[in-house]
Amino acid sequence: SDDAILDEARKRYQLCIDAFSQNREKAKEDLQFLSGEQWPEVSKRQRQAEGRPCLTINKLPTFLHQITNQQRQNKPAIKVHPVDDDADIEVAEVIQGLIRHIEYASDADTARDTAVNSAAAIGFGYFRIMPRYDAPDSFDQSLCYMRIRNSLAVKIDPLSVASDGSDMQYCFIESEQSRDEFEREYPDAKASDPSFYGQSSHAMLLTKDQVMVCEYYRIEKTKAQICLLSDGTSGYKDDLKELPFGVTIVKERESYRQKVMWYKITSTDILERTEIKCRWIPVYPVYGDELDIEGRVIRSGMIRNARDPAQMYNYWMTSATEE
Repeated sequence: SDDAILDEARKRYQLCIDAFSQNREKAKEDLQFLSGEQWPEVSKRQRQAEGRPCLTINKLPTFLHQITNQQRQNKPAIKVHPVDDDADIEVAEVIQGLIRHIEYASDADTARDTAVNSAAAIGFGYFRIMPRYDAPDSFDQSLCYMRIRNSLAVKIDPLSVASDGSDMQYCFIESEQSRDEFEREYPDAKASDPSFYGQSSHAMLLTKDQVMVCEYYRIEKTKAQICLLSDGTSGYKDDLKELPFGVTIVKERESYRQKVMWYKITSTDILERTEIKCRWIPVYPVYGDELDIEGRVIRSGMIRNARDPAQMYNYWMTSATEE
């Protein structure tokens, strides 16, 4: 039911918050440092009050670009290979051409570059692939790469360990809308009810001025029986209505059917939903340095260990200037 899905989403969202809170706080500090906020606030205020110089010589963007420019010069690409007896070189080339068209039409380079830039800076970045209608008056859809500019808005399954995120069971991509904009778009949503404003029982808070809207990817599994047939093929037992003449079932085993669902939700509403025709959640992480200390995962980029040397350089250059 919708209530069960929303209850599950709130619990999972809070689980993501708890699991990645330390990484998120460190990443915010790294981004602020990269932007030029490199002096301790107390020292900065004291120097300003005394009329003393407080120089920031920010070399970190240059070092970051040395990493990301190499990636831009050596762009990753998808290569299709025929690998079994039923595969065909000509078909592989056709599929290769389709993939190139998708990458070109949706500016895949920008999506991947943004993710790599974030991973190099703070230790993690993301991009995704989504179906999109070709025109407002069309039912035709095309796949497209979509960049995720704010990596802190993505919250993935904390139990995911695969480097490409293929084992994640759920994922959130959050955004905030103004109250007026949300009520114009979804006038009948429960989130428009003032009685829900600021309720602490909801992980995805609603306030008087803002509404947090999340895209919630969720893998749904149902039990199913798999059959191996005497001709070497296999399939779900429910789909085998009539067997070909002479073909019998050799063995069976318990398995499951899997589908990926996409929901657009608030803490009180399911606003939209659709099934994603994919085996995996199409949100792809790009990681920088990763340490696993007895289950506690620490992710970082090049900014983390450059902060103290940068502060030291700022201090000595300021002292020299002042002298």
